[in-house]
Amino acid sequence: MVAVDRAAAARYGINVADVHQVLETAVGGFPVSSVWEEDRKFDIVLRFTREARNTPDSLAKIVLPTKSGLRIPMSQVADIRLAEGQSVIFREDQERLITVKTNIRGRDQGGFAAELRGKIARQIEIPSNVHYSLGGQFENLQRSQKRLTLFVPLTLALIFLALLALFGYDAGHALIVMANVPLAAVGGIAALGLRHMNLSISAGVGFVSLAGVSVMAGVLWLGHLNRMKKEGGDLLGRVVEGSAVQFRPVFLVLIIAVIGLLPAALNAGVGSDIQRPLATVIVGGLLSSLLMTVWMTPILYFLYERRRERRPADPQPADCPVD
Repeated sequence: MVAVDRAAAARYGINVADVHQVLETAVGGFPVSSVWEEDRKFDIVLRFTREARNTPDSLAKIVLPTKSGLRIPMSQVADIRLAEGQSVIFREDQERLITVKTNIRGRDQGGFAAELRGKIARQIEIPSNVHYSLGGQFENLQRSQKRLTLFVPLTLALIFLALLALFGYDAGHALIVMANVPLAAVGGIAALGLRHMNLSISAGVGFVSLAGVSVMAGVLWLGHLNRMKKEGGDLLGRVVEGSAVQFRPVFLVLIIAVIGLLPAALNAGVGSDIQRPLATVIVGGLLSSLLMTVWMTPILYFLYERRRERRPADPQPADCPVD
């Protein structure tokens, strides 16, 4: 650190800028000319030798010329010493910037950021000319959460509309298929809890993918039961027989997906922080869908169809006598 004594410099007729320029030349170098080599240009830099600039004592011995012709050492007009300070000064929007980096382990980023904001508000009095902001991965998390908040309901609404068109605008059948989504989500949440994982963006993407797979399983199930409905017969017998037949293809589809994603869910190598939560959600959701869909979908379908069969038919207008 170099602290120029302005009063002493004024007595010798030396400007503070002159002191700074000599120090800049001694330590950093000062370009005095340039040289060309073909199409390349290089600066010729004037700089003190290493022995004359590598210690505070050597810098203090640098001779400064005065207006009166007197030559004095740097130590007469400046205090030169070693001191701890900023090695690099960053600026953003013409304001000085200090960055504090953290690596979060064992907890979610959103909870850590909320707790950090609360402690800063309660325990730290921030000057009026200072402000802070949280960024980095947490900033990406906030942006992704906003997108998921918009796209997840939109995706579910589009799936519901597609199911309505598929089942002839029968809202009951569409809702039975959509009931597989929360059943599968329960397994995904349970899988994250069992593996002590936090809800992250990759896990959110896994829930979106899980919704599509669970809806596909429900469509296969109800599609087969509706085809059997056209053949007639007892409702309970159709549901039992159709569920027994449809269990095999649904089981194979879901279990093959589980086996395929199991290595990604158990991976602990490079890049696993992204793929592991996604695969864990899908594997847990498919297992719960396999265990719960085979029971809930036939039961909901049976209850819905029985209610439709028991619904009284619309009264027919009586024949009017002809005069």
